[in-house]
Amino acid sequence: MHRFWTRLVAKPGIVGPGVTQASTQLADQLIAQGNTREDAGEIDAALDRYLEAASVAPDHARAHLNVGNALRLLARLQEAVAAQREALRCNADYAPAHFNLATLLVDSADAAGAEAHLREALRIDPGMADAAVVLADVLEATGRVSDAEAALHQAISIRPDFAGAMHNLGQLYLRQGRFDEAEAVLVKALAIDPAFLEGHCALASLYLRTGRETDGAQAMDIYATHIAATR
Repeated sequence: MHRFWTRLVAKPGIVGPGVTQASTQLADQLIAQGNTREDAGEIDAALDRYLEAASVAPDHARAHLNVGNALRLLARLQEAVAAQREALRCNADYAPAHFNLATLLVDSADAAGAEAHLREALRIDPGMADAAVVLADVLEATGRVSDAEAALHQAISIRPDFAGAMHNLGQLYLRQGRFDEAEAVLVKALAIDPAFLEGHCALASLYLRTGRETDGAQAMDIYATHIAATR
């Protein structure tokens, strides 16, 4: 599990040196309009606003970040990569652009590129727990399971209530046959977020694999109840 950041709040210092205050303010207004369109599912209209923002303030990293996010939603992945790289041209220390670019590179099967940008995101912003989770995915996929486990522990140390990171850690333990550790971390994830559907499903799988049919059936019943409640 990883979450793609589609909205970021502008912070001081994230724009390039050529951006004036007036152009930044206008660009941010256009980005806000685009965000509203994006929230309404009008992705093409949102992209138009973001492109206009990038035209008004070509060195505004946040404008290019939003362009890339909209392009990704439109499945224009290579253009999305280019937009995130443009955000980093504006500001090489823009951690969210490193993260977003990394997730695109994961989808492009560029594990080395993704790892580099995730590590850079964490260097710039050590509190970016999502980056540690995606880094764990990359590390496990490239055979570095112990490093992946360490990355998930890092994510949980950053955000002790991060149920998604606990779920991924439980799944990693499950794949290794470390059933007691898997159960402990999955139960903890569900205590934090009882409606976390993937957690109930994973716990049911664990119980069934270890011959605990009654517990597995109960976990599946809880899963089915939550599914029904969302319909």
